[in-house]
Amino acid sequence: MVEQEKKSSTSFLKSSKFMQFFGGKNLLFSLTAFILIGLLIMVYQQIAFIFYPLRVIFSTIVTPIVLAIIFFYILNPLVSFLEKKKIGRIWGTIIAFLGVILLIAAGILSVVPILTEQITDFASDFPEYIQGLNQNFKEFFVGSQFETYFNDMIGSLDSRISEAPGEIWNWISSSSQQIFDVFSTISNVVVAVVTFPIILFFMLADRGKFKPFIMQYTPPVFRKDLVTIGRRISEVLSSYVVGVALVALSLGVILFFGYLIIGLDYAFVLAVIATITAVIPFIGATIGIIPAIIVAAFTSPAMLIKMIVVWVVAQAVQGNIIEPNIMGKKLKIHPLTIIIVLLIMGNLLGIVGMILGVPIFAVAQVLFEYIFNKFRKHYNRYYGNVAGRFEIEEE
Repeated sequence: MVEQEKKSSTSFLKSSKFMQFFGGKNLLFSLTAFILIGLLIMVYQQIAFIFYPLRVIFSTIVTPIVLAIIFFYILNPLVSFLEKKKIGRIWGTIIAFLGVILLIAAGILSVVPILTEQITDFASDFPEYIQGLNQNFKEFFVGSQFETYFNDMIGSLDSRISEAPGEIWNWISSSSQQIFDVFSTISNVVVAVVTFPIILFFMLADRGKFKPFIMQYTPPVFRKDLVTIGRRISEVLSSYVVGVALVALSLGVILFFGYLIIGLDYAFVLAVIATITAVIPFIGATIGIIPAIIVAAFTSPAMLIKMIVVWVVAQAVQGNIIEPNIMGKKLKIHPLTIIIVLLIMGNLLGIVGMILGVPIFAVAQVLFEYIFNKFRKHYNRYYGNVAGRFEIEEE
């Protein structure tokens, strides 16, 4: 009787189209694996302190690895071009590194003095800009029904500013752990800056050796999938990193010449700020315009209007000409999705999350699309002739 029940359950697993779709006997194996994974997660939560050294190691190496990946996609086209010209990857990598070093040296010698001078002047004049704006707002609100609210807001802001030095001193005197965290962060930054060029060098020089190394430890049945997914992720990251760098740089150049044409003070510094913040999609460019608005508004209303015109022209050129041609349509991410990703990642990881949120989501999207395509093929195998077939994307 028991053997008959086993045979009937086994025949059900084999005969039922629903069970075949989910793997037949493999479904039981999969459910057992998921249960074991859940138990493993529960056990890990109870003994997580044991893995603290591993978390420290991971948090230490993740920053230089991310930096190395970013610069890999920026420098790899140059190294690959030199390789096509019969120059080995090691020598091509050395040439690329020397080129970057020369550019940095040229920037330090020519740009940094100008940048330092303008930053110093801008920092010294910034309080005057704020006071000028404050006075203009006072004149605007005097006699209006909003005057009381404005005075209360200014009073609250002044009290906060006056209390800031004392709060900072109290924080320094009573927060040894926070001070330790600050020094720890500084040391991590130094370690990342020193180590990521080494990682980058080996990534560029040994690019052709990495794939065979991974393939020899990958089961043959998964190698085709791994190659396809790796190629798609590489294309997406390359398109995003190179595209963002070029778009931000082009925006900075347009703004610099635009500010020069209208005669806006500190044109170079303001353009550099906009270039740096432009690496954050959508909101970065808006953040970068705030210092320019303050400087232009303090100068004159006419200058503010000119600055806004320059900004609108720069955004139009960037959004309609530069970004579509440089970034292309490889990411296929809706603008609303990007905003949601920025909100979530910014809340989780701060400014780092806002910068890395979109490429992380793009990689996750590649994985999801590939897995979903596999699901559609699986569906067509068992239900295609019954309920209609899925369209399969070409790989």
